[in-house]
Amino acid sequence: MVYDKPEPIKNLITWVYEGGSFVPSAKIIGEHKFSIINDYIGRPIQVYNEVGDVVWETDYDIYGGLRNLKGDKSFIPFRQLGQYEDVETGLYYNRHRYYNPESGGYISQDPIGLLGGSASYKYVHDCNNCVDIFGLNPVIFSEELSKIAQEAHNVLLEPGKSPRGFNNSTVSVAKVDVNGVSTLYASGNGASLSPAQRTKLVELGVPEENIFSGKRFKEIIDGDTGTLTKLSNHAERVIERNIPKDASIKEWGISWASKQKNEMCNNCKTHFGCK
Repeated sequence: MVYDKPEPIKNLITWVYEGGSFVPSAKIIGEHKFSIINDYIGRPIQVYNEVGDVVWETDYDIYGGLRNLKGDKSFIPFRQLGQYEDVETGLYYNRHRYYNPESGGYISQDPIGLLGGSASYKYVHDCNNCVDIFGLNPVIFSEELSKIAQEAHNVLLEPGKSPRGFNNSTVSVAKVDVNGVSTLYASGNGASLSPAQRTKLVELGVPEENIFSGKRFKEIIDGDTGTLTKLSNHAERVIERNIPKDASIKEWGISWASKQKNEMCNNCKTHFGCK
């Protein structure tokens, strides 16, 4: 038997996300469109209909539970980035496991074991800055590593150097676990670091062989499409694809552009599971 009639679309729900991310930006029900406003960490806080009326609004407590909710709770099931509330249990589905917003932790152990840390039921170390999109391995930003990145970045401000190179560049440093041993890796955006920057990184404790800079680190093609993707040469992704296969990134330190922010761009935050 074959169903040969048009598929019903009266109550069809379509979710729209920000490009390259897990952040919801709109909900479409049939011909009705709703705009979703999110907070700085990617959680929905308001929803507006087509005439500009607020139809859903909420705040969050420290564990991601809803507070001061206005509207139907189930109208927006997304909670902390990467989480989807199960209305029957009140738990948040986090892909690889469920999160309990009352306790602020997972109800099952981390499936990657001790690679995710010794606290196997723990969420992220700082819920104001980080998320765990897949329920596996949250991202940690280290001030210590950021200082290393900043010192290497500051080399571009030395006398005779153009500030343009400093303003438009990034240096990233990662603490990586390789067979149970922690070591540092570093790169710049576009896999580009000057000889002076590489020398500075070595002085600051990054092994020379772990500094990824140059054409052979830049021109690595995407295994699925056979082409470089738009974001392939952001410093963090250069490090990610060049470290040993079984290695695990534990911490990041970043000096991003002129303000030397210790954070990733929005697309890389989503890629690595941090918002």
